[in-house]
Amino acid sequence: MIEATDFAIFQRGKDNAATVCVSGILENIEWGGKTLCRVVREEDQSVVVPWTPCKMNGQSYRVELMIPAGGLYRI
Repeated sequence: MIEATDFAIFQRGKDNAATVCVSGILENIEWGGKTLCRVVREEDQSVVVPWTPCKMNGQSYRVELMIPAGGLYRI
């Protein structure tokens, strides 16, 4: 698994995809909503990985996404 960073290039595995971890801390959170993450194509914003709920622990969030080969993508 790889931690996501700005402008990162992820190597695909034998399954022709990369497992990417997205995590962080939400500041000033006062609502009880959900934190979601998705992956879209850079060129036309078509959906590659649909909205996926993040696991929450207080203000911290984390999600693991299986991203197929063939980017450029935006998370």
